Amino acid sequence: VYTSIQIQVKDRPVESITMPATAFVQPGAIFTLTPTIEPFNATKKTVTWSTSDKSVATVSNGVVTGVANGTATITCTATDGSGKKAECVVTVANVSTGEDVGFDDWN
Repeated sequence: VYTSIQIQVKDRPVESITMPATAFVQPGAIFTLTPTIEPFNATKKTVTWSTSDKSVATVSNGVVTGVANGTATITCTATDGSGKKAECVVTVANVSTGEDVGFDDWN
């Protein structure tokens, strides 16, 4: 006697994506945003990346490059159709080190 069992596997959608809300980078510098996707066993954990202003910051596979002074929002969106996304506001600015301190002047 043979019994047939049919198993149906349902997709497990992305429920949330998190990453830092803000970041700072100098023009010409890079850093990587790594999203946390929940649940850990979501069926499709791939994402797409976009920037609100390519003249300020670009993004490719989570690698953000500062282009010019300003602010841009980097968005990470799930590709599973859940509509879940996370955003990071990136400020691009030159860092000023200020004046040098001369310890020789201290008594």
